[in-house]
Amino acid sequence: MVTITSANEQEFVNSKISASNIWTGLSDQGSEGVYKWLDGPEAGTIIKTPSGNVAGQYNNWCSNEPNDHSS
Repeated sequence: MVTITSANEQEFVNSKISASNIWTGLSDQGSEGVYKWLDGPEAGTIIKTPSGNVAGQYNNWCSNEPNDHSS
């Protein structure tokens, strides 16, 4: 899993993989709809809430994401 916090990091990751979708270290496990980084120096940083993306935090969701994949 990766932590992507900027468009530059997104471009770097995309240049290293051939898949169209990747898994990131985000989760809303603690509170439904509140997405935060689980690890790395960004651990605990909230980037999305039920009311929308958090200002100043990089978000580049694929369509239909986040989707509660493991529920």
